[in-house]
Amino acid sequence: MRPVSSVWWERYVDIVEVRGSSPLPAILTPINKTLKIITLERFLNKIQIFKQEILEQKILIYPTDTVYGIGGIFPWALRKVYEVKKRSFLKPVSVIVPSIDFVYKLPIDFSKVDNVDNADRLVSKLSTLLSSYWSQGQWVTFVLPLKVPLWDSEFEQAYNLRLGIRVLNHPIQQFFAELGEMFITTSANLAGEPVIKAVQDLPLSLKSQVDWIVDWGELGNVPSVILDAQKNFSPILRT
Repeated sequence: MRPVSSVWWERYVDIVEVRGSSPLPAILTPINKTLKIITLERFLNKIQIFKQEILEQKILIYPTDTVYGIGGIFPWALRKVYEVKKRSFLKPVSVIVPSIDFVYKLPIDFSKVDNVDNADRLVSKLSTLLSSYWSQGQWVTFVLPLKVPLWDSEFEQAYNLRLGIRVLNHPIQQFFAELGEMFITTSANLAGEPVIKAVQDLPLSLKSQVDWIVDWGELGNVPSVILDAQKNFSPILRT
């Protein structure tokens, strides 16, 4: 048997501990072949391990401040998430960002943003809106215009140089802040089916195609408010 490096082995043992598995039989097969459901507490306690897992383009089902979501690193896991959900490539999904300050890294087209002409003012505006909506028990998706696409050409029609961003009002936002990258967020259901409020309601066809499921009990089902930067941040209807 080929020797196992100490770095890999330390990470492997940590993942086995998270999964509650015996290391002896698991060593015979790739560790990402076994689907496991873990609690949010354990997920956050092993945050560095799961950060590496996600950076390796693993797919995650996870709780949000609305319903359960499914996602991976944006844009690299985009096609896989669409295929798992059976979602039309003509429909966009949003991304979770580490914080509102991540806007500084985005190629925002300020010529199309109403009443905001630079990144500092945009961050200030978004932060104020976020606080206001959160204080009312409402969660927010901001839709921002971009100068250049951040996705492959097959998704151009869906996004049309616009990107929805979210910062979650939920403990799992700690993970996305540590991740430091954009993370795909869309409801963890098959296209056209009801949204998922509890892990036990996930369809088998969805569960079998993801790498990790983070369980945080039953969630509400109130969708986020969508605020459009090209319409003076007025709420827009979901389609």
